[in-house]
Amino acid sequence: MRNHSLALTLLAALTLAALALRWRGLDFGLPLQLEDDCKIPHQVEMLRAGDDAWRNDKEFRWYPLLVADVARLWPAPEAAPMEAALDVHLEAAAQATLQVRRTVALLAVLSIPLTYVLATLFLARRWALIAAAFIAFSLPRRWPGPWASWPRASP
Repeated sequence: MRNHSLALTLLAALTLAALALRWRGLDFGLPLQLEDDCKIPHQVEMLRAGDDAWRNDKEFRWYPLLVADVARLWPAPEAAPMEAALDVHLEAAAQATLQVRRTVALLAVLSIPLTYVLATLFLARRWALIAAAFIAFSLPRRWPGPWASWPRASP
């Protein structure tokens, strides 16, 4: 029983550390510098609208809708008042993309405990933790985590 508790504690620590690494810098470049193919915030906006306008939109089906559907669960960003300062307007403009980046980071972090669970079906707990650590800290999985439009960042 002690080994199982230790493994779960280490897995929780590993997951939280990976979340902290991914969460840091999610707002980098916003709202002035977006990804070249930043389509998912547009998908979220179309899904939130709730009408059939997406049927005629060329940009809507650019990526699968998993990330957009999950990002839609965040509260809709509110526009800044007209008389607000420039930094308030910039922060409001960044919210849609920031919500998508947070969603991608959370989905990427969710893959860590899922990897552990899958690995324990075939391997000892120690090796399952190592597999989860590879997912948590491998550069290709961590580096694009903040970018909302990169499908390889989402599991």
